[in-house]
Amino acid sequence: MSASDPISENGVSNNSVAPELSSIDLKREESPPVKKIKTEEASIPKHTEPPVHEIVGGSSIRQYLNKHLTQHLLEGLKQVGKDKPEDPLLALGKFLIQRSEDLKGECNKDAEGNAS
Repeated sequence: MSASDPISENGVSNNSVAPELSSIDLKREESPPVKKIKTEEASIPKHTEPPVHEIVGGSSIRQYLNKHLTQHLLEGLKQVGKDKPEDPLLALGKFLIQRSEDLKGECNKDAEGNAS
């Protein structure tokens, strides 16, 4: 340490570089680059976008849910929100069961009317 080096409160020179750190840096620079091992996954192309038929009309699952469930579920949720029952899941379940029975009854009436 020279006389011109500023010294911190603990008596260590602020301008001095620890010799251990410089040797570590040299070791890092001297190590050879890591080679990447090719795996089977790298050769398989990954498709990140869904198939075109799902983009245009939505997935078949979503189409099914929209056709058969969404309208009734939304009506049940509106009813639960309006009534605010103590057990909203039970109330929604009962609403959906009742709606299912009503729709089955309508289908049976339509089938009887067409058979006559």
